[in-house]
Amino acid sequence: MSQTSLEDAIALILPLEKKCRVNNDHNNLREVSLHLVRLCRNVNDWDKLNAMLSLINKRSSQYKSTLTAVVAEASEYLEQVPSVAVKVDLLKTLKEVTDGKIYLEGESAKIHFTLAKIYEDRGDLTEACNTIQDVHVETYGSLTRQQKAEYILEQIRLNLLKKDYIRVAIHSRKMNQKTIEEAGFEDIKIRFYKLQIEFYTHERNSWEIAQAYYKVMTVVAVTMQLAVTDVRIVVVCLCRSPIRRPAKRSPPRTYKPLWRPPSSIS
Repeated sequence: MSQTSLEDAIALILPLEKKCRVNNDHNNLREVSLHLVRLCRNVNDWDKLNAMLSLINKRSSQYKSTLTAVVAEASEYLEQVPSVAVKVDLLKTLKEVTDGKIYLEGESAKIHFTLAKIYEDRGDLTEACNTIQDVHVETYGSLTRQQKAEYILEQIRLNLLKKDYIRVAIHSRKMNQKTIEEAGFEDIKIRFYKLQIEFYTHERNSWEIAQAYYKVMTVVAVTMQLAVTDVRIVVVCLCRSPIRRPAKRSPPRTYKPLWRPPSSIS
């Protein structure tokens, strides 16, 4: 199909898309929208594909089922793009389509994650952090606990590389520490506390470093040689930690009764 034929086909199909949308014909609207996306992909016109995704997204009274199907279809093309530049453009378009839509929050998180990886590979840590920074996966119901934990680890790791220690502390507090104590989360637990060791080393907090090493040592998969090394580090960190005095308890307060019964007359 030539470029002229593609334009003619789109011009013929768009009125049908509008008719289906106005008449609440969900099933046909979804199929027509998918056909528009596939037409652009079949001729390898990636710019037209991005434009078509944006157009479908901005249509008045667009249906969730249509956008969900279109995003799923376009996401499959990410491994078929001819270059990284084209992939970034497609990811940015999908990011624009999914942002702010609760029913597409899982897809949005994955798109942000992939885009951040590409920026990191390019050496642009600032852009990588900015891309993944404000994705609040801890509130997403469509992601598993494993996926949420992996995502938060990536947020912590990128901010450590950028040396943004305030953000590291913020993202670290998002990690559900009860969850990573469960079976099946051993790898995530080790990685999380190793990142915490790096963070607290910068903060020069010997007590928290010792606590993080202890958490790593509690994982069964840790080798004996590593455990012995960690024990030595824990002992050194504890020796360097300031003495924590127990908080003084205030004496119990005595309250005067607001009313006393009159004494009985004998």
